[in-house]
Amino acid sequence: DGKTVKVPLESSWYITVNFRDSVPVELFINAGKSGSDTKAWTEGLGRAASLYLQEGGSATKLIDALSDIKGQQTIFKDGWTIQSGPDAIAQALSHVLAYSPKIKCPSCGEEAFIYVEGCGICKKCGFSKCG
Repeated sequence: DGKTVKVPLESSWYITVNFRDSVPVELFINAGKSGSDTKAWTEGLGRAASLYLQEGGSATKLIDALSDIKGQQTIFKDGWTIQSGPDAIAQALSHVLAYSPKIKCPSCGEEAFIYVEGCGICKKCGFSKCG
């Protein structure tokens, strides 16, 4: 399962988070034109973040590490306050985690499995899986 967020920068960025058993394991960032520096560093950051998440790293720690990094200018658009590219990535990841759809619980089968604080938790039976 995956979810994509459009980040309203000068040229819109699309950040996709893919889940395995409700735990985020991949982060794709589609930003900038092919061959540009923006495309290169965002792709590299997405790959590094994906490796971190696949090794069991906490999405919450990733958000904390990238949040509030300040760049040359702050962008205020469509309800977003974006201080830099890394800050935009942190906000998009936070948004995806906060609004992720419920997933079927691997234990009880109910659509009550959500991502909270680095773990998948079933709101119905209490089953938990940390990633």
